[in-house]
Order: sequence, then C-alpha cells, then structure tokens
Amino acid sequence: MPKIEAVCLGVGKGASYVMKGITSTAFTVLIDDAPLFQVDMGGGVARACQQILGRIPNRIYVSHNHSDHAGDLAVVIHLIDNPCIMAHPTVIENIKQHRLHDAPATQQRSIEKITWIEPDAADQIQIDALHRLTLTRSQHVYTTYGFVLWRGRQPLLGYPADTGYNEMVYRRAAQAPVMIVDGRATGSAEHAGFEDIDAFAQKVPHCQLYVVHYESGDYAFTSGNVRLWHPGDRVTLLEG
Repeated sequence: MPKIEAVCLGVGKGASYVMKGITSTAFTVLIDDAPLFQVDMGGGVARACQQILGRIPNRIYVSHNHSDHAGDLAVVIHLIDNPCIMAHPTVIENIKQHRLHDAPATQQRSIEKITWIEPDAADQIQIDALHRLTLTRSQHVYTTYGFVLWRGRQPLLGYPADTGYNEMVYRRAAQAPVMIVDGRATGSAEHAGFEDIDAFAQKVPHCQLYVVHYESGDYAFTSGNVRLWHPGDRVTLLEG
C-alpha cells in the first residue's frame, strides 16, 4: 500500500504574491513522495514546487483561471516535459483564450505540446488506473470547480476550491476524510469565513479540515478537526 499525502505550497489570496511575495494557494498530492498531480499554479507556485518538491509536476489540475490559481502556467509549460492540464471544459477555454492568448506569437510550440484533459459525462477525470477526480462546481463569480480525489471506491480528499460557504458544496467534499478549504477571517459570497468553516467542522467530526487562501495570521478555531494549513505542511491521505 503506498503512502499518499498532500503537501501545502502556499496559502496566498488574490494579490498576495504581487504585493507581499506570499505564494498563491496551491498544493501537491504525492504518492511515496512522487507527485501524482499538482493543484493550481498561481503566482509563485512554480518556485515553491522547486523549493519544496525539488521539481514542477507535469500533471496540473486548475480550478479556475484567476491569476492566483493559474498565473504561473504560461511560464511552467516552457519548463516541463509533457505538460498535462486537467480542468473543467469552461476553465480550459478560459485558460486558452485569456491566460495563454498570445500563444500564436510567442508560445505556440509550448501550447501545442499540452495535453488537455476534461471530465467525462459523469464529471470525472481519470488520473491513472486507480485514481480519479469527481468535479463539483463552486460558489464563485468566476467559473470554478473543486473535486473529490478517489482511490478506487475510497474517497481520499475533498477540495471545494475558491467558494463562498455553501453547505451543499462542502458536504460533497466531506465525503472524504480530509478537506482542504478556502477561508478568510471575514467571509463573502466567494470565500468562506472562518466562523462558517468552524461551524461546519462540528457537523462532520469524521473529516479533518485544513484552511488555505487566508494569506497570513492565525485563528483560534473551536472545533478540534479544523486548523490553518501552512506552506511545507503535509497531511496523510492514505497510510503506506
């Protein structure tokens, strides 16, 4: 049985990297220390991959096309062999049109070598023979999709991506024993607040919640199964 982990690369929000040099929110799922796939590639994430992982994974899931989730993509596709981008079709279209829009002039060869992987009719992306993602729409003004990671019939990780607090979205992610959730000290329609996350954690004692996208600071959660995640931290999804 392999050991499967998620490692935090950054917890920054919208302008964190540009204004403060704080790496955008991103993490990597590892199997026996080898990357299975990368989740988001915003500002500073490529450098964090090199520093924390020693490499940039070539299989990248992109939740949506905001710069703090896709800003490093145009550079990364030059640096890795056989880049593979997994995303919802609407997200892929946004990336092609708006993130990589200058491809004909400057990046055509890099664009052409990308393998684009969309979900099937059941909103599933098959990563390999054992692992798959089931995608779910987030509550966000920009088209955004989170996922649940499965190994066979076993859910390992829920990631709602950028989303306002929405119990239905959270419940889908809570099928897994671990959730990585977007959170802010003060919530909004697009980003869940710490108080809402804390209250939800009490409803799902079987699930451990790790909060990202808060940039910096601390918070005293009352629930024992929720805490802020920090760059370099690892969480075990499956014991080896």
